[in-house]
Amino acid sequence: MVGGMSLDTRLDLVERPRRLRRTPGLRAMVQETVLRPADFIVPLLVVDGKGEPEEIPSMPGVWRRNIRDLVKECRALAKLGVPAVALFPKLEESLKDAQGTRALDEDGSILRAVRAVKRALPEMTVITDVALDPYTTHGHDGVLNDAEDDRTVAILGDMRCCRRKRGWIVWRHRT
Repeated sequence: MVGGMSLDTRLDLVERPRRLRRTPGLRAMVQETVLRPADFIVPLLVVDGKGEPEEIPSMPGVWRRNIRDLVKECRALAKLGVPAVALFPKLEESLKDAQGTRALDEDGSILRAVRAVKRALPEMTVITDVALDPYTTHGHDGVLNDAEDDRTVAILGDMRCCRRKRGWIVWRHRT
């Protein structure tokens, strides 16, 4: 019992009500959700350099890819009918700082990756995060050295401008 409520959720039924699951035809007729490749946005992680794809140990089957291999992966996804990818950068620790200043690098890996994907696959939707956590040494999505958010908001606004200058659609950053 939790808060006076029983956690026992068993139904005392003689027969389980599964009549709508008996045949593939019935299941297809009453299913509520159909997922197709066109319904997916695939998250992809981008690294600088020319190294081989690197599997993330804590996320089996998920890889960090250089831009060349990222474009290959996007081509394979497009052939499967996936219309969109979300790109996330992984920077070397030596490129990070407390302010996340590399987020404003006009030639940073994430902006180069978007250009490469759009050049190869103009019809693919490419999403990027307007966030500081990949660029900061502390891993937070903002500047931590004061109680104000003004510096963080200014940097995030500049990130949006970097993308808008290229004609990319930018949604409002979540706060």
